[in-house]
Amino acid sequence: MVNLTQSMKSRRARIWLPILGYGFLLFAIYGAAAFLVELYSGGCMFVIPIYFYALVIVLGKLRLLRFGTGLVMLLPIAILGVPMDYIGDWVMKRNLISPWYALGWAPVFLAIGFAVDLVYRYAPAGWHPRWRAVTTGVGFGLAFYLLVLFALTAFYPETDQRWHLDYLQSGIYFTLPWMLVNGGFAGYTAYAISRQG
Repeated sequence: MVNLTQSMKSRRARIWLPILGYGFLLFAIYGAAAFLVELYSGGCMFVIPIYFYALVIVLGKLRLLRFGTGLVMLLPIAILGVPMDYIGDWVMKRNLISPWYALGWAPVFLAIGFAVDLVYRYAPAGWHPRWRAVTTGVGFGLAFYLLVLFALTAFYPETDQRWHLDYLQSGIYFTLPWMLVNGGFAGYTAYAISRQG
């Protein structure tokens, strides 16, 4: 009985460590993008580096093949991002509608991860794994676009996120195809990488 319990604990550790590893890698990429893209390129941290976000989350999904991994991989961003958003957008800038709206980003990111799980799970089983990966990347790009657009319009006064909203609303003819194509390309890249090892 002791060996069975130890075996179950070992199996759980083997699945949780990689999921959280991918999650913290995604958090690091997201954090770097927030500083580098916003401060030095004049771009939008939600739009420009979407390929790298999608690559990590689809690669983690393909490597682990468990329902719920997309959601769990976004836990570090959801949990650690709330105090960062509170400090950056409320304490320093006062550009949230109220401080409680910083908490709203957690379910937004968890919903993006859950969307990845749903797209991968309900993509037709007869499809080649490459196309399932591409579809998952495109689904990530679409979910990311829609949910971030919702958050920016619901959590902030109209004038405070004009820079991001210009990319997401006024630039929809560029932004949405950019996010879908880069998500799909990241899905294909994740598929190619997952086949290597």
